Amino acid sequence: MDIQEVVAGHVTVLAISGRIHSSNAMDLINRLREMYVQRGRLLLLDLELVDYITCAGFRTMLIGRQHATSSGGSFALCSLASKLRELFDMSGFIDNFAIHPTREEGIARLV
Repeated sequence: MDIQEVVAGHVTVLAISGRIHSSNAMDLINRLREMYVQRGRLLLLDLELVDYITCAGFRTMLIGRQHATSSGGSFALCSLASKLRELFDMSGFIDNFAIHPTREEGIARLV
């Protein structure tokens, strides 16, 4: 898993690539915790280049959303490839997140 950070106005975009699984999920959790030290942070996870996610990855997303809520910030996902979107759907997590089709739309909705 690789994480690239891009700032677009008031929104921080974390573009993630690769697989999110038990051996690297803690790295992402730590990164999300760092993001929400600043209250009111607007965070968008761009998952366009994520090709697989395990239950550890789903847990990471839930933790990210929880940190956003407790810090007065916002948390959303964008650009899920069809295979990844299918995994979110099959796991029942699709309705737990604000998911936007593109990065641009995600940024616009968070602002």
